[in-house]
Amino acid sequence: HVMGDAFARMAEQVAQATQSGKLKAQKSGTTATVVVHDHANRMLTISHVGDSGCAIASGSSWKAKYLTPDHKPNLAAEAQRIYKASGAITYDGYNYRIHKKGAYGPQLNMSRSFGDLWAHEVGLISTPDTVQVKVGTSDHLIVLCSDGVWEHMKAQDAVDTLRHAFQRRPDNAAHELGC
Repeated sequence: HVMGDAFARMAEQVAQATQSGKLKAQKSGTTATVVVHDHANRMLTISHVGDSGCAIASGSSWKAKYLTPDHKPNLAAEAQRIYKASGAITYDGYNYRIHKKGAYGPQLNMSRSFGDLWAHEVGLISTPDTVQVKVGTSDHLIVLCSDGVWEHMKAQDAVDTLRHAFQRRPDNAAHELGC
């Protein structure tokens, strides 16, 4: 599909740019959440890798629904892929992390990302999960945030913060969410 192809191309470009010295993505990377809104069909297509994500607010109470489950190493399908690639998963007291089995070195607390090229040999991938959501008349907004927000706020808290910010000062809503 289009989103999967786009993510694969981005992963390839990151690897090529690292090989040519334009990037240093061997031990650094990023997550991604992309939303395409098909207005004619009232459809959202949401693809993501890592732990950035998207929520939608619907209904008279602006009920939040988180649409992009984090790609964490301890999830069964993710762990299976990591172990099959001879990777290891360790819990550090806060996060599950992937790393090379029996080796000292970098660790990563997600199972999918762009970059982090060292971890591809232990099961990290850049293949997105994709969902489609029909947009209805009761849907108010979508919220896209990185883990810097989602680690500290539940989806409903983010929606409530934005809802109140829109009522007070719409041009400052994103700033209020980040503070």
